[in-house]
Amino acid sequence: MRNLHPYALILGVGIGIMTLFALRHPLFAIFAAILAVLGFDMAFKSREDKNNENDKS
Repeated sequence: MRNLHPYALILGVGIGIMTLFALRHPLFAIFAAILAVLGFDMAFKSREDKNNENDKS
């Protein structure tokens, strides 16, 4: 497994903290943070791969 994108970690943890403040339920906040980190990581990595393919041509 490749490393997580640094911005995905920052944004995901931020979303988790905001979810904790909004819902006041730690399990939902942890779940939201994990989903946000993985979602942002997939989005950043997919955009990164498309840019690298164009540079190789």
